[in-house]
Amino acid sequence: MKTGVAYIHMCDFKPGEPMVRREPDIPVGTRFKLSKLGEARNPRLEKGAEGTIVGGSRYKSSLRVVIDGRKTPLSMHRDYIEPITPNAV
Repeated sequence: MKTGVAYIHMCDFKPGEPMVRREPDIPVGTRFKLSKLGEARNPRLEKGAEGTIVGGSRYKSSLRVVIDGRKTPLSMHRDYIEPITPNAV
């Protein structure tokens, strides 16, 4: 019988310190779209999917985001998103 072992990437973990969510350096509320890499790594999401950043993650390489049309936030690597800049008029 095989037993499952869960591995956690602990690059930012320091013994004796709690693992807490970090504040993102990209402001909460920023609109984004999936990058080309994000589309390739997340084939279940539609191409050109957009969403909103809702918070930081416990890892500095990820952000908590909500994809438009979905209710549940998910963690996504920063390289998978591109902030949408408002069009200057």
